[in-house]
Amino acid sequence: MLCMSVTGDSGEDGDYYYWDDGVMVSSWVWYTGGNYWAVQFDQIHGYERVSWIGAMTYPDWPDETYQGCYVHAFDDLGGYPGSNLLREYLPLTGSDEFEWVEITDYVPITSDAFYIAFEQYGNYPSTDAMGVDAEAGTHNWTGYQGSWSPTTLFGDFMIRCCTGDVDPGDGPGPGVVATSWGELKAAYAELEARILGDRATQPDSPPRNHPKNDAWRAIRNLY
Repeated sequence: MLCMSVTGDSGEDGDYYYWDDGVMVSSWVWYTGGNYWAVQFDQIHGYERVSWIGAMTYPDWPDETYQGCYVHAFDDLGGYPGSNLLREYLPLTGSDEFEWVEITDYVPITSDAFYIAFEQYGNYPSTDAMGVDAEAGTHNWTGYQGSWSPTTLFGDFMIRCCTGDVDPGDGPGPGVVATSWGELKAAYAELEARILGDRATQPDSPPRNHPKNDAWRAIRNLY
């Protein structure tokens, strides 16, 4: 986990939590709303209070209208997401950047681990996608029809949070670095057209992945 510890204006410590590398390359959606994408974090300081939650969605996919999402914080219960500590609406605009909501009535987290979740609002295709980076995430969770499961099938879900007096302007801190994505655009554009055509003839299965992810995987196999 990448985390930056910061002292806020009031003297109360806080932290900026994230796993992703800051570069979104693909996205995922559920076919039905009310399901979750989540990231597990371990507290750096005990009894932290989530003060901001941020997420990134893919621009103009699966449609060009943005519905936003609900964000949650869960405590830990036996190694799984437990009590739902908060639920807040996060407007999304597809800006290709993290978009944030401030948690004004935030609840202290008493468990060592906690989970920040993106609840899908709306059914496919009238919904916003969960952005992911290029590397396989090792702290991702999915919540589908009330059942939680850890997963390594996706890139890091692009979900972050701040605690205490820390706000998004204090981050993201060390560890987020530029990737070689820009250098691969020419190869990507050629592969994307071919793969989009192939995907049009294949049956769908939930959850649905943005077809650009196939192009990214193909490019990575070339290097």
